[in-house]
Formats: sequence, C-alpha cells, structure tokens
Amino acid sequence: MACTGCAGATVVAIRMRIGGEEIMFRRCSKCEVNRWSDESGEIGLDEVLELARASR
Repeated sequence: MACTGCAGATVVAIRMRIGGEEIMFRRCSKCEVNRWSDESGEIGLDEVLELARASR
C-alpha cells in the first residue's frame, strides 16, 4: 500500500472498532502523515475522538 501523500511504500494500517464503527488508521513512515477513515471515506481525528468519547 502506498501513501496517498508522498507515494512512500511503508504505510502501517490498523483496523479497529470504536464506538461501534469500523475505523482504519494509516500512518506513513516516510512523511509521517496520519489518516483515519471509515466506510464512507476519510474522517478527521476530532470525529474519531468523538466516537471514542461516545463509547464510554
């Protein structure tokens, strides 16, 4: 999988469930960009944190 920001080849992808939602976290080791997404596309960190707060 290549980074969508720099085309670097080393991207870590972690799939998790937060607040009942399937979330994918990706981090590029070359440009250090972090991206979160769900089934509808890319989401912001603030939305991920809101899901985590709601699941408490």
